Amino acid sequence: SVGHGLKEGPHELCFACRRPLMPEDKNRAEYEHGVSCHQCAGETSEADKERFRERQKQIGLAKVRGEIHVGPAAG
Repeated sequence: SVGHGLKEGPHELCFACRRPLMPEDKNRAEYEHGVSCHQCAGETSEADKERFRERQKQIGLAKVRGEIHVGPAAG
């Protein structure tokens, strides 16, 4: 996020629903990185959550290999 004076703000986005998260939101029980946050945990099926977990796994594996997982540079 962007704060006053175009400085980086504290908000991040939930990778599942794209809603903004405050740093303390990531401490909530419903938060799982890349899978759900307190705002969307009840909105997705278990199949969706498994798909999101697999996506995060693939992103992590690409990072370990020094590769880019998605986007034009992933080619």
